[in-house]
Amino acid sequence: MILIVLIVFTGCGQNRITEKEEKKETVESEMNAEVKKTVQTFRSVYMKEKSELNTLKVKRKIINCLEEKGYAAVDCDNQIDMVNREKVEEFCKAAEKEEQATVDIVQPNRDSLQY
Repeated sequence: MILIVLIVFTGCGQNRITEKEEKKETVESEMNAEVKKTVQTFRSVYMKEKSELNTLKVKRKIINCLEEKGYAAVDCDNQIDMVNREKVEEFCKAAEKEEQATVDIVQPNRDSLQY
């Protein structure tokens, strides 16, 4: 009887782990797809300005592209003011009221330009 109970509980535990792993993989896959979509927003600037990616001028162009598409964005060196900050402010207000809210903040850097 004890053996049967152990087999049943052990089997159920493995299913839960598998379901969690599958959900995690799905979320990660969706996040990667969203990142690739976001990078496409400023890919044209990247292709034109490959040799000068670390200049303030190019960073501004990339942030401006993201702003036009409606993203909240800021550079990783904190040299350019955040664009579409209203979205972040709305998120903070909702969080203070303990309401459900989400916000995406894009911070392009050299690594994210590889996509």
